[in-house]
Amino acid sequence: MTVAIQVVWWIGLVGALGATLVILKEVALVLRALRDIHRLAIITRRAARGVAANLECVPRLAALPERTRPLVAGHAAIRAAAVPLERFRDEPRRGGG
Repeated sequence: MTVAIQVVWWIGLVGALGATLVILKEVALVLRALRDIHRLAIITRRAARGVAANLECVPRLAALPERTRPLVAGHAAIRAAAVPLERFRDEPRRGGG
């Protein structure tokens, strides 16, 4: 009778060891996934800080149209000066050259 009890006991221990190994494998997979999530969270935080740094200047963009008026006027003056140059370029040359 004691031999039968010991055999059943050892079979139970081996079965429990197998189940424990399966659980440990699952824990390892979960820990690996959590490590990847943590790594991605760090990357996301760094990216968010970069976006926030780039968006700090947005409130100052309200004054941009007033600051660009001289540039637009200068561009128009350059375009007006370029028209005679384009006509000169497009005229046929005299003297066969």
